[in-house]
Amino acid sequence: MNEARLTTIEQIEQFLYASKSIEFSAAGDDSVRYAHNRRVLKRFDYPGRNKRELGPLRRYLQQTSGYSRAQINRLVAALESDVVLLKLLAHPFASLNVDPN
Repeated sequence: MNEARLTTIEQIEQFLYASKSIEFSAAGDDSVRYAHNRRVLKRFDYPGRNKRELGPLRRYLQQTSGYSRAQINRLVAALESDVVLLKLLAHPFASLNVDPN
């Protein structure tokens, strides 16, 4: 599926509304579906979205990847931890502000 034309949250919502009766089957193995999920989350700047916009993105990933809601939540959490790690690596002298006491 070529979903590169979906660029706004409104388009994602329209897609979800229009495809309620369509059943998707998982294409490819887990690595292909994980790559798709990561690509979509990065393209839509998932960490920078407000709470209202996160729901449609998660539902879109559920529908297009075939993963459950819980699995999507785990994948999103993994991506968010990667973003934090990359920010720490980008600033090697930044501290975590850990109190030694």
